[in-house]
Amino acid sequence: MKKSIIKYAALVCSTLFLFRCATNPVTADGSGSDVGNGIVVGSIVNNDGTYASNTRVKLIPVHYNPVIDGYLPDSLIDTTNSFGMYYFAISEAGKFNVEAVHNSQRTRLLIKGIIIKSTGDTQKVGLGTLKPPGAIRVFFPDTVDTNNSYMYIKGTTQSKEFSNPFESEGGGYEITFDSLAAEHNSVIHYDVLNDPNAPAPLLDTVDILSGKVIERDAFLFWANYTKENSALPGNTVNDIFIDKYDEIWFAVSGGVALLENIVGIQSGNVMDNWTVYTAGEMGIESDIVLKIKYVASYKMWFATLGGLTALYSSTWLPYTTDNSDIPTNLVTDIDRDSDENAWLSTSGKGLVMFDGTVWTVYDTANSSIPSNTVTTVLIDLGDTVWCTTPNGVLKFKDSYTMVMTSSNSGLISDDIYCMAIDRNRHKWFGREGGVARFYEADSMWTHYTSFHSAVFTDSVLTIVEDDGGDLWFGTSAGLTKFDGNVWHDYTGDRYPVLSNKGVRAIAFDNSGNTWIGTTNNGVIAFGRTIK
Repeated sequence: MKKSIIKYAALVCSTLFLFRCATNPVTADGSGSDVGNGIVVGSIVNNDGTYASNTRVKLIPVHYNPVIDGYLPDSLIDTTNSFGMYYFAISEAGKFNVEAVHNSQRTRLLIKGIIIKSTGDTQKVGLGTLKPPGAIRVFFPDTVDTNNSYMYIKGTTQSKEFSNPFESEGGGYEITFDSLAAEHNSVIHYDVLNDPNAPAPLLDTVDILSGKVIERDAFLFWANYTKENSALPGNTVNDIFIDKYDEIWFAVSGGVALLENIVGIQSGNVMDNWTVYTAGEMGIESDIVLKIKYVASYKMWFATLGGLTALYSSTWLPYTTDNSDIPTNLVTDIDRDSDENAWLSTSGKGLVMFDGTVWTVYDTANSSIPSNTVTTVLIDLGDTVWCTTPNGVLKFKDSYTMVMTSSNSGLISDDIYCMAIDRNRHKWFGREGGVARFYEADSMWTHYTSFHSAVFTDSVLTIVEDDGGDLWFGTSAGLTKFDGNVWHDYTGDRYPVLSNKGVRAIAFDNSGNTWIGTTNNGVIAFGRTIK
């Protein structure tokens, strides 16, 4: 055959660690019929480094849908020789993936993004290694069309029809899509035969891990509540708190809003589930509410630009410069210690502690705090106090004080906008253009920038850890999530409602739904039970 002689020539070159064969290879019939074709050549080994002979290899266009696009032509299918080599001569330029399967060993690989720029182009693909496949278990709602639906990975032959789906304990169905090549950032697509308007699931990009089963929800339903379509008193939502009963509190530039009875929301009865408190009802002059702090049952504090106000059961108790010794009404953040003392960050008056009677001020005149403008305050274990400022970070407890700046620590910037402490005791600092992670146990700093997430080109406004240990970051350009290995940006065409939206607050309800407070776009919620 023509191809066998050319493959033999390529094999000779590979033994010299080169693929530089004759520019006009001679075929079996003496002609040069492969001249002018695009050439893709490569080799595959097993996981132990031995040559992967008798491996079926397919060259697949990147937009190929294995369910509706029909069979691949024989010209795009090859079998490796005894040296694990494969070879394709194609007549059209384009972008392709290489998919390889060794049936007897049940191993796979996927190499993506091979570009043939012209019909005379030659691409020598890097060495590929076969590995045991992975799987993804996907949870679908009970409304899914089990007769016509299917999942697939575009640009591969991997697909899964919804025949005989398994009913999930949590309702709906769970479908295991197995025998998947281990691959970074695979996207599982969903489609319905003969239904071009079928909803596309908003799955995260998934790392398929060799020998592992990854679990994901399929459909994420979305809702966007604004002052135009709900009782929300403003479209800039600065903070969100969700209690154990799924009552959702919003700190809004416009007041405080309480959203109750999520079941009612799902049935469309949205307007009857809101309670709104204005500045007059809260006893303050400004309706710009920035932070919420749950203290105990029937006791909550709210940081506002009109002072500190507390809600005890159904009674509001305000603390302003007119009725107390609070040094300023410009309160930007709030936390509490184990004695239920309130710690306030302020704009221009430093850090303030209120024990219910006495107001204690920590400013540049009487403490080591690097600025009187404090952006956040956070109480760590043992009532250690952290606060962030435009001039660095302060940590203190009793007589111990530590100031971290770009000149004496791993901080890249002194101007820190927000802070969080995760379950592993890592400290996270948000700034312009990214975040810094600090682990005190070994004094190690790690920085994440636009190299990791596109939204880190802007200011990081909030950092929140979910129940699974994933870190979520809201910025002035959108939302991103980090699971410790992979970053996922909720931007672009797949997430148009969040794209380029300022994210100021993130919270999670007891059903696993995510609630996002935005700048000028109200509240955005997404999850399996949002309707």
